[in-house]
Amino acid sequence: MNPRVVIFDTNFFLGTRSTFRSDAEMRDFLLDLETSFNENGIRPVIPARVLGEIDGFSGAL
Repeated sequence: MNPRVVIFDTNFFLGTRSTFRSDAEMRDFLLDLETSFNENGIRPVIPARVLGEIDGFSGAL
């Protein structure tokens, strides 16, 4: 079986943030997403460049 990988970019986080009313809602969404990935054998990847761009962007991240 080929590994399944999802690569996130900065736009994903900016778009996601604008969807939620609070950091708590966004954090809950990201935790649910992580759980779903783990259950389905999907490996999320956030490139170092993206981490640098979103560093300090939100406490939820």
